[in-house]
Amino acid sequence: MIRKSLIVKLFDGFTMQRWNDQLRPTELVEIDKQAHAISLAYFLAKAIEDEEKIDMQELVESSVFRYLERIIITDIKPPVFSRIKADENQYKSLRVFVKESMLPYLDGLPVEFIQKFSYWCDNPNMYGDSLTQKIIEIAKADASIWEYELLKSANPGGFGMPEIASDMELLYNKHIELRRHLVAKLETRHIREENKINLFDNEDYSSYSQLVKMFGQMRFQVRWAQLYRQPPTAVLGHSFYVAILTYFFSLLSGACPKRIYNNFFTGVFHDLPEVFTRDIISPLKANIPGLGDLLKTIEHEEMNRKFKMLIPERLRTEMFYFVDDEFTDFTTQNNKIIEHPNGIEKEFNEDRFNPRDGTIVRLADHLAAYLEADMALNNGATASDFIKAKEKIRDTYSQKKIAGLDLASLFLDFK
Repeated sequence: MIRKSLIVKLFDGFTMQRWNDQLRPTELVEIDKQAHAISLAYFLAKAIEDEEKIDMQELVESSVFRYLERIIITDIKPPVFSRIKADENQYKSLRVFVKESMLPYLDGLPVEFIQKFSYWCDNPNMYGDSLTQKIIEIAKADASIWEYELLKSANPGGFGMPEIASDMELLYNKHIELRRHLVAKLETRHIREENKINLFDNEDYSSYSQLVKMFGQMRFQVRWAQLYRQPPTAVLGHSFYVAILTYFFSLLSGACPKRIYNNFFTGVFHDLPEVFTRDIISPLKANIPGLGDLLKTIEHEEMNRKFKMLIPERLRTEMFYFVDDEFTDFTTQNNKIIEHPNGIEKEFNEDRFNPRDGTIVRLADHLAAYLEADMALNNGATASDFIKAKEKIRDTYSQKKIAGLDLASLFLDFK
């Protein structure tokens, strides 16, 4: 079973400040950057899937491995990191340090995962120069450029800004032909000719640029916004944290590859509708009869009216499989979505049934909320809401098993 030490370590990404040598108009933290990148990478990968074979397992694994690396080495400035990578011996030593630092936290996870992560640390070119890796690099670049656009307005003429601008231009132009092709593949017919909005100086309003901005907006949306706490967590970073926990729970439950993929990206996108409604606290939804259902209706309407038109039609079925009834267990049989109110039975744990464990995503979502409340209390918060939230979540899972996972022992670790 996943250990408390790993769950807490994964939370470090919420306190890792990015660009901490620059004046920042808002908090920029590592987990939000990683969440931004994987959200964009998904759409870029799906854009070309009808032409090229994309290894989506590699996409998921790479995002997890890279995040584990980042929470160990923190925010090394890109030019410095490039110099380290150029020195083969130093880079090898850095990767060994990452592996040795992270392995104790991974105890309890499947041996296959630990072995593959270790191999990745020992072999930086494990995936080679694959199309999937290029897509990840483009998505990471766009998340960084989005951050730079914020910094630029706050630091006009600031020290080092011209050099940073040059670095951003290099990031943007790397894989430029592939980038242009992917963006074109994502384009939809609804694009307005009037009121063009630029993400980059040389790019017109496009579906993809709006996705970059939309996920960026989720970095501004703070959870538990009515309560003071440290560290604050944004909706986007929270979603990635939930996705990683979901990924580990899926591995521990023996999920098939398609099930792991579905569960992970349901975690990544489970709060996407909140970009239209903001994060509304659970007590409010629970104590006002009918409010939860009304909000769901509004979210569904807004997703159909605004988000749906941003992505090509061929991507919509899977995307809405992730975000509709995100906490319900589903399979697909004879082209029909089948609900499994008592959990997905073993015979459906095959790729051909397209299984998705909404209950595992909900477990990860609750565990993330538990950690947020726990960290807030440990860091001096006094609001009783945090104590009540912890008690309610712990009581919910004290006698429960989901997908064979012993949850009572997991929450006992936090007592």
